[in-house]
Amino acid sequence: MIQLLIDLDVENRKVVKVTVLDEEGKRPRQRKKKESSDSEPTLKVDSNKLILSDSLLDLIDADAGDRVAINYYTVDNTETFPLVGRSEMFAGKESGNKLTKSNTISFKGNQRDVLLEYGDSFTAEPFKEGVYKLIPTVPISNIDQLLSIECDELEELDDEIDDFILGDEEEDLY
Repeated sequence: MIQLLIDLDVENRKVVKVTVLDEEGKRPRQRKKKESSDSEPTLKVDSNKLILSDSLLDLIDADAGDRVAINYYTVDNTETFPLVGRSEMFAGKESGNKLTKSNTISFKGNQRDVLLEYGDSFTAEPFKEGVYKLIPTVPISNIDQLLSIECDELEELDDEIDDFILGDEEEDLY
């Protein structure tokens, strides 16, 4: 139930002010929409935090101070994927991490490591009302491939450094 308060100027027959109050007598919150260049809802894993785009926050209807949670959904014990939503969509209002004014949530330790297994940059697609499935922007198979390339390049660089440091001395050692 909501309350509607209307202030009227009787002499001029005009509405001066209209106020809407919720069940508790408070004004319902309105999300301040920022002008944003990102149209796609994205989530990025940073060093100790998650960065959520304005469009993703609009989808999950979250404001600074709300709690946002990342949960995992398993299909037939074969496929598991991450979900994002306000904490009350998964559990109690006190679960999840608090959203800051800069659109980030603290995300450290094991919870960060688990999410990194799925990727470090995600887009969102609807899963159910208020909950969105996180889709990695780089497929996981490509991440493994990129990591192996980096390892190969590191080995080559290590060999080059050894050649540079040892130079002609290496030939004398054998």
